[in-house]
Amino acid sequence: MGTIYRIRNLVDGKVYIGQAVNFEKRKSRHLWELRSNRHTNEHLQRAWLLHGEANFIFEILANDVAPESLVSEEQRHIDAHQSADFRLGYNKSPAAGSNLGVKYSEASKLKISAAHKGRPKTDEQRRRISETLTGKVQSAETIAKRVSKIKGLPRTAEWSARLRDAQTRRNGTLPLTAFGKTQHINDWAKEYGINTGTLRNRLKRSGMPLEEALTAGNHKGRRKDLLAS
Repeated sequence: MGTIYRIRNLVDGKVYIGQAVNFEKRKSRHLWELRSNRHTNEHLQRAWLLHGEANFIFEILANDVAPESLVSEEQRHIDAHQSADFRLGYNKSPAAGSNLGVKYSEASKLKISAAHKGRPKTDEQRRRISETLTGKVQSAETIAKRVSKIKGLPRTAEWSARLRDAQTRRNGTLPLTAFGKTQHINDWAKEYGINTGTLRNRLKRSGMPLEEALTAGNHKGRRKDLLAS
């Protein structure tokens, strides 16, 4: 069963009408976002900062509402309070349970992103995202935009470590130890000025120990086991 509630400004009487399956949890979320200046409703957030938390109260308008009736009941209260009229309330959309017609500013988009960042996704959410993306091919424009965002950004130690781990999983190679130091094969090849493919062949095909493979001369592609012949 659900709840229809309102957030009322005691100074000017403006209200925000909302619905929730778990009212206490939804109230806590509202308070956290408002107190941290992250609420996605800019109108409500500005009023909260202007008048202060003490001038806002949460009130239950209808309790034990059947889930299938939540939207219609919320709509009834939005209409009754005229809360979608910015002069009387804080609801962005005149339609209950919908963001249809709402245009978000860049600041609101950033707040929405910040509010959702770090929140764990349920298995059902992951499944729906996977189904949505399955079979989709990114356009050249989309790829170019993603690259332009990443290009030029400094690599943090954490970022570099994640890239190395991804490379390890992709290539199926583990960090290698030589001369008292451990690093990936690409790093060894770069340090000693050796082509990565050449170093990998020396290790896998010729069976050389890493230290020998790093310091060996040019064998012109011949395998170690054939050098004596």
